[in-house]
Formats: sequence, structure tokens, C-alpha cells
Amino acid sequence: MGIELMFEAGLNYFTDKNTEDALYQQINIANFLTIDRDLKSYEYDDLFNLISFKKRSRVIQYRFFKDAQRAILSEIIIRLLIHKVLNIPNDKIHFNANIYGKPFLENYDEFHFNISHTDHYVVCVLGKSPVGIDIEAILPIDLRIMNRFFSNEETQFVLGHPNKERLVAFYNIWTMKESYVKYIGKGLSIPFNTFNIQNKADDIILHRLHFLENVICHVCTQSIKKPIINQLSVNSLLRDVYYG
Repeated sequence: MGIELMFEAGLNYFTDKNTEDALYQQINIANFLTIDRDLKSYEYDDLFNLISFKKRSRVIQYRFFKDAQRAILSEIIIRLLIHKVLNIPNDKIHFNANIYGKPFLENYDEFHFNISHTDHYVVCVLGKSPVGIDIEAILPIDLRIMNRFFSNEETQFVLGHPNKERLVAFYNIWTMKESYVKYIGKGLSIPFNTFNIQNKADDIILHRLHFLENVICHVCTQSIKKPIINQLSVNSLLRDVYYG
């Protein structure tokens, strides 16, 4: 069986309207991939051939292998999830984007997703309503960057922490803000320093997802239920691709 057919195999999850509704209620999922090894050449080629032509044209522009590999794996994760949840063959999965660049699945208004990556981690979240996600590795940073991207209240919040805790406080605020602008679908068209994420609690729900100690991740959503975390390795992802 060819790799494209693997994406076409599987059960028909939607046998009736009630089943469809039940599944839509269960897509509050976050897939967390650790890129723990590089793809072999044939694996890279196989996955490359499963993504859209538009995505391929972007991938070949990357200068570094790790960036191209991460871009491919990011799209494969969401394609597998769409196939499993909605039973759509890979060649029938079509993405579009709003005027701000946020991607969405064509013809499925109640299926939402968002992707983020940092270093050698990729995370994808699903939802029945709009979602936004951001993940950042906790790395040293000049906190004066807050003068450009944080409101005065947010800056004072971070600086109010002891020195050894400020970096984590910074990334907590950053990932909340980025997940929020991705949630509303306008991305960086909204200047980060024009709003205080701590004042948005009445409009949205922010969940912190705990994967590893060296990363911080927040999901912005309308759901009070925290997404169910599914952790993946490269090998486990490839098993889904090749064997279903």
C-alpha cells in the first residue's frame, strides 16, 4: 500500500449526525511533537510529497534543513489529525488563510486549529471554536525588549518578580499575548504593546500546557476545558503516517 493510500485508509468515523456532533465535541486536543531525530532521506521525501504544492514551494526556500524539516512535520501533524477526526483523504485536505494569514480548513467552519513551534518542538491544537497557541523555549533574553512589546502593566508585572523568576514571567506573558492574537486571527497586525493580556480574562480563556520544564506554552480558546495533551516523537508520528 502506497503512503498516499495510508492517509486514505481507516474507519468512517461519521456514521450519522449524532456521531459527528460527538466527535466535534472531542477535538479539544493538543499534539506535542519532539523532533528527537532527523528524518531519513526517504522519509523526508515521502512526507514532502504529502503536503500541498504551495507548502512545498515554501519548504524548498528554507536555507537550513532543520527549518524545512520542521515545516514539513508541522503540516503532517495537522493533516493526520484532520484525517483521523474528519476522515478526509489527504488529497482532499485543502487549507486557506484569512487576510491576516491565519490558516483554516476549507468547508469545515466548526473545525479550528493552530500550530506553533520553537527549537525542536512543534505543537498543534484543535478546537470546535477558534484557538490560538504559542510555545517558546525558555532562553536568555534582554528584558528591555518589553519596552517594545509589553504594556506598562505587563512590564511592571514581570519586573515585580525576583530576578531569577523574571524570565519565566516574561515568557508567560509573551506566550499568552501571542496565543491571543493568533486566536483572534489577526497575528502581528495587532501591536503587542497596545493591550494588556491580563485584562482579557473576561473575553477569553488561557490555558498553560505543561510539556517540559524548558518550554512555556499557552492556548487561547473559548473552552473551559484544557486541551488533552498527546505527546509524539518522530517515530510515533511516522508510524501513524505509514501504518495508520
